[in-house]
Amino acid sequence: MYKNILFLLCFVFCSVFSEAKDLIWKEDFNNTVVKGSKSLPRDWYSKSMTFLSPCTDFFIEKVDGKNALKVYSDKASGLFMYNLSGIVDLNKTPILRWRWKVLKLPPGADGRGQKKDDQAVAIYVGAGTIMYRTVAYRWETETPKGTVEDVSYGTTSIKWYCIRNKTDSLEKWYVEERNIAADFKKAYGFIPDKFIISVAGNSQYTKSKSEALVDWIEFVPQPPQGLTMKK
Repeated sequence: MYKNILFLLCFVFCSVFSEAKDLIWKEDFNNTVVKGSKSLPRDWYSKSMTFLSPCTDFFIEKVDGKNALKVYSDKASGLFMYNLSGIVDLNKTPILRWRWKVLKLPPGADGRGQKKDDQAVAIYVGAGTIMYRTVAYRWETETPKGTVEDVSYGTTSIKWYCIRNKTDSLEKWYVEERNIAADFKKAYGFIPDKFIISVAGNSQYTKSKSEALVDWIEFVPQPPQGLTMKK
């Protein structure tokens, strides 16, 4: 009898684990295409954030034998985007996790003032057509960690969080974790069923150069209460 119960519990656990694993979406930048002289992750595309500055450069770079996304900005601004509509269900995988590091910060940059609103790297999740709603997690320079602000650019609204800044070590990997579903609902009152994930880098306001790397990005289920995911 006990063997049967143990077998049943094991079967249920394995089934739940397998289902959770199937839900996970992860971008490790290994599925690439070559365009010109650069290797790029497949199905991602660039978009400049302003007509007045060149677009930030995004490309694959080998780091310790692995692919990583390089974010290089030279007095530039831009987004590198991937449409996850129909691919990720934030109700089932509400946790956004990623691994990043900064090599060079835009000096003097501060998201609290529009004239210095540059970041070496940021992760954006956005949804909408006419009215575009976005939640962003930024690696700032001067902005204090924990700062949360709302900004609007025409029909685009951004709720942004300062996750790291100049007090964090350069050239060191950090793993971040946020409940994007909860953050989005708190900011705009709903959890989007169609959305785009973006990596950004900006240095146009400080007229400088910045460099960063993103190792991977993933959406995973909420872990059981009392448990944390391995970093």
